[in-house]
Amino acid sequence: MLGLVVFAGMVLTFMIFGSRMGWRVAGVVMLVGALRSLREGRVGVGIKGYEPSFYLTGKVAVTVSILGILLSLLLLLYPYAFMRES
Repeated sequence: MLGLVVFAGMVLTFMIFGSRMGWRVAGVVMLVGALRSLREGRVGVGIKGYEPSFYLTGKVAVTVSILGILLSLLLLLYPYAFMRES
């Protein structure tokens, strides 16, 4: 349920405030998820909406979490890199 609320909030942000702010909000959401995975020390792998098939743990989980943090910072700092010019 929380995921649905966050998704709806992101869609509304894109619609009301525009692409730049929408990508920044997406970066914040992604940053929270990556930091949670880093804190837990595991990353669930599977189909969305179902229990994870397995978990990445150890160094692989830390690496994936750090890559998620870096991508989320890219979304926060350079949102125009993800915007289409028309």
